[in-house]
Amino acid sequence: MVNTSVIAADTVRPDQVTISGIQPVSSDSLTQIMALYGSFGMLETAMQHNHIDKLLDIYLDSLISITNDAGWGGESMMAKIIEFGADIPRGTGNDQSNMTMIIALENFRKEHHDTRKIRAVVSELLNGQSHQAKINALLSRRYYHSINPDTGKLFTDLDRMRLVGGYETEMANDESKAIKKFGGRVRAAYQVLELELDKYERYQEATPVMAG
Repeated sequence: MVNTSVIAADTVRPDQVTISGIQPVSSDSLTQIMALYGSFGMLETAMQHNHIDKLLDIYLDSLISITNDAGWGGESMMAKIIEFGADIPRGTGNDQSNMTMIIALENFRKEHHDTRKIRAVVSELLNGQSHQAKINALLSRRYYHSINPDTGKLFTDLDRMRLVGGYETEMANDESKAIKKFGGRVRAAYQVLELELDKYERYQEATPVMAG
């Protein structure tokens, strides 16, 4: 492991690079340091994505929970998000069998403390045009993550694009480009959500001060 606490000597050979410390650090060591910090950056990004993934799972769970009347079956929920955005109509008892309602009741639990936050942020983004496609792409990644009953295999991004819609032209012309476009939207969605969640939290922190 590279010791980054060393200080450079007064005189350093051309093949060495100085970082704050007692002794010179070679260019090879500097490469190791940069790689290490790059790994930290990747780790931090992965942790941020994982946090957002958990919040989106909470969001999706909340839509099919009893607190939202559990009126729409789980398999159709993503279709409802795509059709109605954040304004998904509440279901009725006629929308599902008695057994489905019983299962929904058994799965009932108190609303997660992060539910309000993620629902507020996602709702705003879904109801706008600028980021709707990005958020739908990421939501579909979280929603369609298990076995595709039509293929018997794990859902792929191509499967998700067919279900979400809006990629027909790209898929017909070049599937690889369509997949890249979908992946780009997913990555952009993480960035947008990170910014909007931060804005939401800062607003919540400032609200009591403003009220006072």
